[in-house]
Amino acid sequence: ETSDLETEVLTFELNASAEGGVDPRVREEPVPEFLPITKEKMAKRKVLNMDRWYCISRPQYSKSCGMSSVVSNWNYLFSTLGAGNLPVLSQEKALK
Repeated sequence: ETSDLETEVLTFELNASAEGGVDPRVREEPVPEFLPITKEKMAKRKVLNMDRWYCISRPQYSKSCGMSSVVSNWNYLFSTLGAGNLPVLSQEKALK
């Protein structure tokens, strides 16, 4: 049995069939402009994963947003701040 929150989540799947046929799971109708969600329902879903928060690397230099993203993901996946056992990576170290 699915909950109300689960039934309101919109999922879209790509049609990846080799024959080029239409996948019946793909939604034909457009994405609605206004979603039927309330603040109360959203508050029930909202979760802050502290491990991810600790791994966020903020941009330190002009145009370093891409490197910050790479460092954040690497730290979450592989460093001791996240799910791994390797030392934490800094932007400076990653740029070398």
